Amino acid sequence: MKISIWGRFILIIFMMVVLYFFLFFFFNMIGYGLVNGWPWESKGEMYKEVYSLMINKSSIKKNQVKVPHKMLKQMKKEEWMQVLDEQGNEIYQYQKPDHIPKHYSYLQLTDLKHRSISTGYQIYTFDAEKEKKHYTFVFGYAPFDTQLVKKETKLHGNQVRISEQALQEIHSVNAWLQVLDDRGNEIFQYGRPSQYPRHYSPGEFIYYDEKNSLDNHLYYMIDKVQGKQLTWVIGFRKPIMEKYYRSFGMMSSDINQKAIYTAFSGIISFLLSILIVTILFALYFTSPMLHIMQWLKQLAVGVYEEPTKKGIPRSISRLTGELKRSYRNYFEVIQAMKYLTFVLKKNDRDRRKLEKTREEWLAGVSHDLKTPLSAVKGYADLLAEPQYEWSKEEIHQYAEVIREKANYMENLINDLNLTFRLKNDALPLQRKPFNLVELVRRAVIGIMNDPRAEQVEILFETAKETIIYPVDVKWLKRALTNLLVNSVVHNPAGTQIVVRIEQNPVDDQVLIIIEDNGVGMDQKTLTHLFDRYYRGTNTKHLETGTGLGMAIADQLVKAHDGRIEIDSTLGRGTKICLCFSLKSPFGVLNK
Repeated sequence: MKISIWGRFILIIFMMVVLYFFLFFFFNMIGYGLVNGWPWESKGEMYKEVYSLMINKSSIKKNQVKVPHKMLKQMKKEEWMQVLDEQGNEIYQYQKPDHIPKHYSYLQLTDLKHRSISTGYQIYTFDAEKEKKHYTFVFGYAPFDTQLVKKETKLHGNQVRISEQALQEIHSVNAWLQVLDDRGNEIFQYGRPSQYPRHYSPGEFIYYDEKNSLDNHLYYMIDKVQGKQLTWVIGFRKPIMEKYYRSFGMMSSDINQKAIYTAFSGIISFLLSILIVTILFALYFTSPMLHIMQWLKQLAVGVYEEPTKKGIPRSISRLTGELKRSYRNYFEVIQAMKYLTFVLKKNDRDRRKLEKTREEWLAGVSHDLKTPLSAVKGYADLLAEPQYEWSKEEIHQYAEVIREKANYMENLINDLNLTFRLKNDALPLQRKPFNLVELVRRAVIGIMNDPRAEQVEILFETAKETIIYPVDVKWLKRALTNLLVNSVVHNPAGTQIVVRIEQNPVDDQVLIIIEDNGVGMDQKTLTHLFDRYYRGTNTKHLETGTGLGMAIADQLVKAHDGRIEIDSTLGRGTKICLCFSLKSPFGVLNK
């Protein structure tokens, strides 16, 4: 829809009026907040603002601290302050309790900055530069003598008892008390509100009052009573900070001076409304270039996405789903940017995947070569000892062990390389139409000639002599061999293994089934059967293998657009089914 010149003029005037009233209201709200305080401002922030003003009004010359007397008089008796020099030594204090140290190490100062809980005070620390030197201002506050509660706490067995005097002090300031053991469990309470828990986790306890907007302010101490660590939690039901904050009359007057800025809110609002309308119209014409520049900046820092607004690219209209009118002149550029983003994102994803698998490969090699290398090194050290004379039989025996371990390491490295290539799609399969019946028959014959299969019975069955499916003969045979070897070495002598291949004409699937009546597997083993190293990598017996055979078989079957299904019951046997669909791209091409 086109808008006439007069329509645009009226729209601009309307926008300016709306902006004017909005900004006028906004600046007046700022003035109100500066004068009366922000409704969302926390008690801790109010403390910090009061103390910051006190620091700004203070002066230090030659380590002599001067704080305005009027400000000191405004401090409550429950408050104290301390000034430290760059070495952590106290150079000034006001109302500081005796148990607060006069010197702090760097570690103690760091602990104070992260909210100390050992003193029973709410601690605030500030770094200030005076006369080109750095000083630390420490302020402490507690509504009453928290040390009294700790002194009046006694243990009688597992029972906590606190004197009536201490409990009356707590009641007099409208507070409540909770005592926790070293596990965060409540072992005593006095007037605790029902919304507070009886147990705290360590992380939950430290910041509980900050994360939960409850009308209470918490103070707490940690100390030992009769050798047992206790935590005292003292909560105040009514916020007392606001009236205390207001008691700093001269500080409030400092804040009140900022309210004069609200007098100019009307002028500022008018000027800003003109400026904003001008910027909006400028952005309408320059937004496509700004969008492309922002897009390029994101690509430069590795964010491979088009800049969006509320989940929708800025170049796309939310109503029509098409390019915005101002972006249509840059259609070719935006299409090129989208293609560039796609390519960079794909390359980054491939690089991350490669780095991750490379790290896994290195970790696997270093971990799995330790055991056989230890055996090789041990026998080599024995043979190298000059004080022993070994017989030919012993030398032959040791050399045979070394050769066995070396063969194991070679197979392990080959298997790790294969899994690495499969995981990164770096194994080029030469898939050609081949008779799966013949392929399975060859794998069965190969395993029957293996000495490990002498004690088991292996049968091969097929209803058809020809089932054509595109495969890489070498690698699919490797997968079948791994599955057959696993069935042979993990079943006792006398086990019958039946291998059969069949084609289901209903759903166009080719099934290769390996079924035995052996020991079977439990649910845990079934869940982790194709995980790498699930059965460990102990090389004491040759039949343990590298622990990668089943994982390799699963990856190779998936690379042939197939899947492996397993059904097993402990003590009854296992059925493994390799399923290949003739509806897959390769299968359809073959048909």
